[in-house]
Amino acid sequence: MLDDGTVVRFPPHAAYQFGGQLQPGQTIAVEGVGTQNDYGQALEAMAVGTSPQTLQPIYERPAGPAAYAPPPPAPPGGPAVAQPTPPPVPPGGSTQSIATTTGVVARFTLSPRGELDGLILGDGTEVHVPPHLSAQLAAAVRPGDTVTISGSRSPTAALVIATSVMTTASNQTVVDRGPPPPGSAPLPPAPGAQNASTQGRVQTLLHGPASDVNGALLDDGTVLRMPPHVASQFASLLVPGQSIAVQGWMLNTAFGRVIDVEAIGPSPAQMTTAAPPPPPGTTPIGTTPAPSRP
Repeated sequence: MLDDGTVVRFPPHAAYQFGGQLQPGQTIAVEGVGTQNDYGQALEAMAVGTSPQTLQPIYERPAGPAAYAPPPPAPPGGPAVAQPTPPPVPPGGSTQSIATTTGVVARFTLSPRGELDGLILGDGTEVHVPPHLSAQLAAAVRPGDTVTISGSRSPTAALVIATSVMTTASNQTVVDRGPPPPGSAPLPPAPGAQNASTQGRVQTLLHGPASDVNGALLDDGTVLRMPPHVASQFASLLVPGQSIAVQGWMLNTAFGRVIDVEAIGPSPAQMTTAAPPPPPGTTPIGTTPAPSRP
């Protein structure tokens, strides 16, 4: 997200190509296909650079392991081709590593709109799958299936950001080939959502593809979803084993119950309303500002 609130989207492999530029505080220029609605402005990036004069196109992502390989070098005598910058190194000195993980599906996780957006494996590993693959994932995978996940392993959480999910028994594979073109798949309303409250004990935290906490799973199977700044606001309550009460928009689906959280507290009588999104350029509650760049 840029400091003016614009959401910039690009395929995962582009983070490897432009990893040195995609850092908090870095000034960048982006070219792509833009959309705007009541919720803000989004841009599907096609080229990225440090200025409009240095824009470099995102190279096409091939299938398989080659998706993370550099683009081919220029032919002899031809123009130079920009090589991808390695991804930024997070605290601790390690980057997300490309890995294959096998496990048994314990349950699905849900987006606030009731779409499938991931899996929890039997060993507790969380697998993030983009919501635009919800229908494919529901058709191919069932709780209890043994699956093989290919994707990036987070260095800070028991999290895999999946690029493909294969069921061992049927060999069906769900592959992330990127989101649909902007505007081609508008979000439908979530029928049946009701404002309600519940309480339970936190079983595990849930994460987004950037490894930031964006929800929790309660011991009764309810999925709580919230923006990362709200998870930071209530970090002291979002601890495994902690009893909490929540209020928000509840949706019951064939895959479970999800609540888009609006208020949280240690009990129904002590709930606090979630803070609004921080203004662009400010630091969310409970986080540490990134160091200034030289």
